[in-house]
Amino acid sequence: MTFREALADGPLLLDGATGTELIANGCPSDRPPAIWSIERPDDVRRVVTASVDAGARVVMTNTFCAAPAFVDPWGVDSSEVISRSIDIARDAAGGRAFVAASLSVVSPDGSPGNDGDAEYRRQSELFCSGGVDAIVIETMTSIDELRRAVLGASAVREGTPLVACMSFGPDLRTIDGTLPEEMAWVLEDLGADAGGVNCCDGPETVLRVVEALARATDLPIWAKPNAGLPGAGVDDDAFAAFAVRIVGAGADAIGGCCGTTPQTIRAIGKLLGSQRKA
Repeated sequence: MTFREALADGPLLLDGATGTELIANGCPSDRPPAIWSIERPDDVRRVVTASVDAGARVVMTNTFCAAPAFVDPWGVDSSEVISRSIDIARDAAGGRAFVAASLSVVSPDGSPGNDGDAEYRRQSELFCSGGVDAIVIETMTSIDELRRAVLGASAVREGTPLVACMSFGPDLRTIDGTLPEEMAWVLEDLGADAGGVNCCDGPETVLRVVEALARATDLPIWAKPNAGLPGAGVDDDAFAAFAVRIVGAGADAIGGCCGTTPQTIRAIGKLLGSQRKA
């Protein structure tokens, strides 16, 4: 089964957070967790493997904020971070899960800078040459930046599926005022394979965004709600119940963002499984 077929056959169980899990395991919060793909690869592999063991059918590469603007100040090469992260994810997936590349903003202030378009293309080329099953643009808050990332990835991705997500506030707008419907229309126009939402301030907002997307588009919908900061404590059963509601609202893929753990993903999978049998 291909990634597109699995998404169409959903709900597809996604992994939980990588960054906050690494922070919970000792990665300094002031450093990009992507750097640990070089400095502490075994720790990254354990996090990814735990998600696969918990039932996730898609795991993300540890490449959030892997652009040179984030990792260069730490004396780390961005291309090496990306290459190592792909290898770790593929090794941990072991054929049991799809590997999706995490593509995020290319500068700390969220602006593209002079070379932003080229950077999105560069990272996407590395992802595709590394054999990922999909590229997932994550946590965008500007529709212009989302458009740049989609166009950059689309210029080189050929047949690799592309998912694009934004982060919305309780008013269902991104920082630049974009509504879910507006994001969906842009993604349809640009030929993305799926659209969605990640991060936000909790599953309640994600539920409402998914409801809006389901009314606005026939694109598959990807959802990864937050559960909080590392160590905050997640009520996995309560989170899983909300995740099932998000699926019921129209999400074709469901997982977790900041604060979720492999145990959270296991709880979602268990509840989804019981819903299917009911």
